Amino acid sequence: MICRAAAALAIAAQQEAKVAPDLKFEVASLKPSPPGGRGGGIRPSTGGERYIGTNVPLKAFIRVAWRIKDDQISGVLDYVVQNFAKEPFKELKTRNIPDKNPAAASADSIARGEQMFLLRCTGCHGRKADGKGPNSLDILPHPRNFRNHWFVESVPDRRLFESIQYGVQGTAMPSWIDIFTPNDVGDIVNFIRSLQNARK
Repeated sequence: MICRAAAALAIAAQQEAKVAPDLKFEVASLKPSPPGGRGGGIRPSTGGERYIGTNVPLKAFIRVAWRIKDDQISGVLDYVVQNFAKEPFKELKTRNIPDKNPAAASADSIARGEQMFLLRCTGCHGRKADGKGPNSLDILPHPRNFRNHWFVESVPDRRLFESIQYGVQGTAMPSWIDIFTPNDVGDIVNFIRSLQNARK
């Protein structure tokens, strides 16, 4: 999905700026480099016939690959939305999301969260919570891998609550607000965080 977005933005930026790229690129990753992880950048390949971008912000990728200035990139997102989006963005309704998990982390909470996860979430996120459920092959962007400790340890409870309760627009993640109570969600969040403790 990230590479598709990069391609769409780059094409749009190219059309807006009326320039053609003369560099060949291979995108390894457009995600920011994780804390404590290896740094990223844009470098020539071994043979020098193309450049490889790893852990590169999308804007930097477009700037270098198409030699486009920042002011030319501005407004490109609106162009992509108008010409490529299947449906307009929906205004978000007021959401009641706790800043902190209302369910205290405990063995009982984690056990309850695991049971709910196994019952409701494994089709997409997998029984191991690694994002490799039986439905994941047909889903783009792919379901979240909760074994990714960089993500889980950096994301606040509020973000996890919002995703579970209200779903994630543009993905297959549905809203569970009519199924799970806030304490249910808290138990699931505690279970997800417990996966990171198990690896230490």
